[in-house]
Amino acid sequence: MVSLRALHVSLDMGDTWNMAQLPHVSAEQFYSILAANDDMVFMHVDDPGDTGFGTIYVSDDRGIVYSKSLERHLYTTTGGETDFTNVTSLRGVYVSSVLSEDGSVQSVITFDRGGEWKPLRKPENSDCDSTAKNKDECSLHIHASYSISQKLNVPMPPLSEPNAVGLIIAHGSVGDAISVMIPDVYVSDDGGYSWFKALKGPHHYTILDSGGLIVAVERNEYNTVNTIKFSIDEGQCWYPYQFIDKPIIFTGLASEPGAKSMNISIWGYVDLIFTQHWISVTIDFEELLTRDCADDDYIQWLAHSSNVNDPNDGCMLGYKEKFRRLRKSSLCRNGHDYIVNKQPNVCLCTLDDYLCDFGYYRKENSSECIEQDDLQGHDLEFCLQGRKEILQTNGYRKIPGDRCFGGIQVNRSVKDISKKCVSNLLAPEELSNSHRTSSVPIIATIIALLLMLLILGMIFIKKYVCGGRQVHLIYF
Repeated sequence: MVSLRALHVSLDMGDTWNMAQLPHVSAEQFYSILAANDDMVFMHVDDPGDTGFGTIYVSDDRGIVYSKSLERHLYTTTGGETDFTNVTSLRGVYVSSVLSEDGSVQSVITFDRGGEWKPLRKPENSDCDSTAKNKDECSLHIHASYSISQKLNVPMPPLSEPNAVGLIIAHGSVGDAISVMIPDVYVSDDGGYSWFKALKGPHHYTILDSGGLIVAVERNEYNTVNTIKFSIDEGQCWYPYQFIDKPIIFTGLASEPGAKSMNISIWGYVDLIFTQHWISVTIDFEELLTRDCADDDYIQWLAHSSNVNDPNDGCMLGYKEKFRRLRKSSLCRNGHDYIVNKQPNVCLCTLDDYLCDFGYYRKENSSECIEQDDLQGHDLEFCLQGRKEILQTNGYRKIPGDRCFGGIQVNRSVKDISKKCVSNLLAPEELSNSHRTSSVPIIATIIALLLMLLILGMIFIKKYVCGGRQVHLIYF
């Protein structure tokens, strides 16, 4: 008989535990927390067999009730690589990879915290590569941890920073799937809705001055450099700068964490006879961008905007956000004291504000929630705080952290059916107290039986083993 494992969740530092409503797994399978923030958990559940993929589930605000978010999610069992990436420059955005039935790897993106996943839009300044069956229709595929583990020419995973609003830098290929050909560098300035090819070939890159400055170093066959590239318009135009006369063997870029600095250090070494000479060069871009940005250097930018004629344009997770962003044409510096300025406005609820509920899921490229085949015709029961509860739902529940009000409302209720359930044996106080009370008579009976056996044993030893003689104990 196969032994199955289940996941349990505690909301009170381990005092009580509840069983998470996730598929049980065998010893060969695994659970993996991909992200846990804003009252929500992204959980990967490995599929049976050595498939290299599984299913992403997203939780309610308690981390107990889960629903399907993405099937065939790539997560290798050999090295544990997954391309799941939290885009920190815009809320709600995550990028990952799926393993298709033909074995190819494809990138997908969500803008609503796993509610719906889509292919990445094809960059306008790029052509579809040889993997595309239709040269007019293809999408961008992002190279991340999996590509790096496969020794492809990918120096870095995707990069984003919370204070560089909407900015994403990543290596990618344009076609029907991730390609083994040499990748290029792509940039999005709107949180992943649109992309453009910024640099040809693989590069190391970093973000400075809260997104006002990007620095890149090209990777070549010999990994030698004496020139960097920098952009002051979010990757649209690039300028070379020779920082040393003779090339060095490049080992890395280093800057102050937080992407607010104007300084960048390039590390490397040169080979000498019987030794290596290490070199570090620091470039201060304050010598280039000498002017502090003024109010007219900034514009108002509506995040998640796709149709300005739509009254709900920009609504994501229940509210709109307008950001104060630097104009691409402004030649100035944000400075170390720059703080992201945003103005939120609450929206009316639409179906976009809801996830598929427990027992329901969305098919790829579909916004409709449909019932799981294995649960059709069955009551949706789950265990919470020692009580079995039944979920009455039409398939939708609000995304945790969503702020919308009014508009479309869904019918959803949880009913206590007054039955105790197994997961509470792991500690809920109500059930554990009753177990202690009911176990007292059983414990007393066991103790009495043990005493009787002990007395009978002593009589047996005295009569038959010792031949009726008294047993004397001598202590030395």
